[in-house]
Amino acid sequence: MRQYYYMIKKLVGVSFLVMLALWGIFLLAGCGEGVEETMTTTTTASTSSTTTTTLAAPANVSALASTLQNIITWEAVTGAVSYNLYWSTTTGVTTVGGTKISGVSSPYTHAGLVNGLTHYYIADAVDAASNEGAVSTQFSAQPQNAGTLDTSFNSQGWLLRNTDAGADGCATNAGFNTNAIVTDSAGKILVTGFGLNSNGDKDMVLWRFNADGTMDTTFNGTGYVVSNISDGANKDDAGNAVAIDSSERILVAGYLHSGGISYMTIWRYNSNGTLDTSFNSGQGWLTRNNAAGGNGDDQANSIAIDGSGKILAAGTSAFSPTDLDMAVWRFNSDGSLDTTFNSVGSYTQSGAAGGTGDDYAFGIALDPTGRILVTGSSKDGASHSNLVVWRFKSDGTPDATFGGSGWALKLGSAGGLGDRGYSIISDPDGKIVVAGFALKSNGRQAMIVWRYNPDGSPDTTFSGTGYNGTGNIGGGDTDLGQALILDRAGKIMVVGGSSDTSANLELAIWRFNTDGTLDTSFNGQGWLLHNNAAGGNKDTMGTAINIDPYGRIIAAGYSYHDATHTSLVVWRYK
Repeated sequence: MRQYYYMIKKLVGVSFLVMLALWGIFLLAGCGEGVEETMTTTTTASTSSTTTTTLAAPANVSALASTLQNIITWEAVTGAVSYNLYWSTTTGVTTVGGTKISGVSSPYTHAGLVNGLTHYYIADAVDAASNEGAVSTQFSAQPQNAGTLDTSFNSQGWLLRNTDAGADGCATNAGFNTNAIVTDSAGKILVTGFGLNSNGDKDMVLWRFNADGTMDTTFNGTGYVVSNISDGANKDDAGNAVAIDSSERILVAGYLHSGGISYMTIWRYNSNGTLDTSFNSGQGWLTRNNAAGGNGDDQANSIAIDGSGKILAAGTSAFSPTDLDMAVWRFNSDGSLDTTFNSVGSYTQSGAAGGTGDDYAFGIALDPTGRILVTGSSKDGASHSNLVVWRFKSDGTPDATFGGSGWALKLGSAGGLGDRGYSIISDPDGKIVVAGFALKSNGRQAMIVWRYNPDGSPDTTFSGTGYNGTGNIGGGDTDLGQALILDRAGKIMVVGGSSDTSANLELAIWRFNTDGTLDTSFNGQGWLLHNNAAGGNKDTMGTAINIDPYGRIIAAGYSYHDATHTSLVVWRYK
């Protein structure tokens, strides 16, 4: 029996070896190829699942210095769900050595910093799997008090122009313009006003500057356009306001003279500086006269474009040789008069304050619901100038739910008898903010900011009274508010002038908190002054203000460069 046991064991062993050999032949015959392929596919899938998809580096990265903080912006990266910042106070920041701030978005405010200390940054994008992409170029900013001149702008913080119409003298049209400066989608700066020609008359000038303060010579080949389409004894043309429509076309509102009277005028230019001949039947500009029926002087002081692309202008129209009415016009986008607006395309009013003197419209804006806001002044029965805020429905008729009649009045804001609004805006809550001036008891002017509720009543949450202002920040006895805008934080920026102890005006810019108090984080006191920009030791005045895409403050105005001639000035502040 034992020998049978060993025989069987031997046979089983041989069979097992034969089976292994056959299995090897089977693998070599091709079945093993399928197995190998399966294994390769699994490995590839595993490798693919752990591969990092590299996102592009954020482009156009920049840091804007402000008080104790830097505001950082960049362009969106396709595929990114968030972004990381790495920073250091020494140059050469890396993702290894820099301090990481994760999960941020543009714009990002890096707060709690030290003024005067440069901070260096790089940024990268992060995808849905938390993979970080390529790193941006390094960029930097040095926090400092807001309200300091930006010396990266034309190497000194301001620029001058004075002979562009052919003779010595350029300026924004002080006393009339309230929105004569704007930035386009590329951050280029457009300013309108006038220049003197060889006859000593005013020509309308529209300038465009690069973001660094140099002339943009892609605009009409020179960086500016000059218009002289007047005739008659008085040949002045001037731009008072500028706006950009949704097609990047540029509209200028102002006036021209012809036959001894002025016509309100709107020009439209293509983005390259050529006249847009699709506007007003191939002409490129339009004129209107006699809105108030007096066949006298009409002019536009401000411009706005509504949500449907229609063009609104506010200004004055002569009712008689000695009586001006406030006027509002509306035009279709092709330059034709929009007769759905108050049935005739315009609205005029005299005597809003109850008197028989002049009524002026200076500023125009739209509220969040598309209603039309206008500010200016009107004489009462005692010939005192009252601040007026009008509100119109979209059909061009006064909105009687506002102030009970369609307008609100204010007199005596600075203790004297004479108030005037120059510029108007609506905040995101629908509250209405106006800047201008009011007479003090000594007859001199104080800069005033007013705020109204949407029903036309004074907003007493604003400085307790609904208004606030200053009377002598320059050391003299006159402060003037000319234009205003809201900054990114909703704070109120006002530009104008303040007289010094020699009675010369200086550029003045104020910033107010939303509660109406002066924002003392702005230049350490709530305002700034700049004098003698052109070197003439006479008046320097700001008449228009804007905020560029990076939150920097841009102002335009004029400054005397000798005893009788002015230069256009554009300033930029951090």
